[in-house]
Amino acid sequence: MKKIVGSLIGVMLLLFIVGCSNTEQMEMFDAGNMEGVDMNVATDYSVSEEGMEEEAALEKVELDTEIETEERGSAVPEGMERMIIYTGDMEVEVESYDEAEQQLTSTAQSLGGFIVESSKNEHEDGHTSGYLVARVPQERLDDFVQEVKETSLTIHYQQLSGSDVTEEYVDLEARLKSKRVMEERLITFLEEADSTENLLKVSNDLGKVQEEIEQLVGRMNYLEDRVRYASMTISIRDRGIEVGSLQGQNTLNTWANAKKLFMDTTNGIIAFFSGLVVLLIGFSPILFPLVVIAVVMIILVRRKKKMSTPPVHEE
Repeated sequence: MKKIVGSLIGVMLLLFIVGCSNTEQMEMFDAGNMEGVDMNVATDYSVSEEGMEEEAALEKVELDTEIETEERGSAVPEGMERMIIYTGDMEVEVESYDEAEQQLTSTAQSLGGFIVESSKNEHEDGHTSGYLVARVPQERLDDFVQEVKETSLTIHYQQLSGSDVTEEYVDLEARLKSKRVMEERLITFLEEADSTENLLKVSNDLGKVQEEIEQLVGRMNYLEDRVRYASMTISIRDRGIEVGSLQGQNTLNTWANAKKLFMDTTNGIIAFFSGLVVLLIGFSPILFPLVVIAVVMIILVRRKKKMSTPPVHEE
């Protein structure tokens, strides 16, 4: 029994020693593999992080820009003067078109404005008409309208309207500020770009942002100009001089007019007798008995008058 138990213990020790050896080898093998995997992963991550850093930063800037624009775009700062674009139309009648045009042009210039468009038409009836489009400083618009009234003989139409663009301007201003921030960030990214791919990406995004900035600035300048100068369109017509004109060939065609008058006269005579015949035929049931009675009475009167007249004797 002692020999058997000793043999079993020896076998178990042998198996234990072999198992421990295999375990150490497996751990070493696994450690080596894991070490290789970790290095690869670390390298891949490092490259990926380096490549995605600028992209993530750009996305963050764009997101911040959108949030800031939404928060500030529709809010009008307290105390800000409203931005109103004034446009008007007038239709007037004057004594002389040229004098009125010259007077209104001079008035617009004296008020600090200018004429941006004009048109003139001379009609065959002697009248002259046209229009002027004047731009005058908004604060001098009433003075210009009063001058138009004093220059005109009659005001046929007058209309003035205003369009509030304050909120649009504030929104453009907020968007422009955000785009400026994005432009600065992109310029920084452009200076720090360490690869051709990132350089091209940032350059492309920077070009788009700068184009959007130009559009925003252009729209803001347009609104500022339209607010600064009011627009007034004046339709002008003079009374003119009624001048008679020589008769044309159509009105002096004597032979044609004579033939027309002859035919009209002939047709009138024919129409008269035709109507008379129709009248006689239509009233014949009444007229015929009356005519017969009248003839009989005339005969009887003549006969009676003849019988009552004494005969004349000759000596």
